[in-house]
Amino acid sequence: MADKSRCIMLFDSVHDVMRTEKLLKDRGMWCDLVPTPRQLSSECGMSVEVHCRDAKSAREFVSADSSLTGVYRIDGEQAEVILS
Repeated sequence: MADKSRCIMLFDSVHDVMRTEKLLKDRGMWCDLVPTPRQLSSECGMSVEVHCRDAKSAREFVSADSSLTGVYRIDGEQAEVILS
């Protein structure tokens, strides 16, 4: 059975979401802008989705002054913090 989980980078600012998307794509990493799952936050309506295998690398590219609040693995309705 295929792994249906996905990883979401959550931010407090849509500006940081857009900046992160550009940064990751400029480095050749797949990412996509997605609506923030309501079970995680209502602060910012958009998040960055990355392949879970790339989550740690993606986190390392994000600047320390961004509003990143965490990286979550989402599987159905379950969410687990994998990086903060």
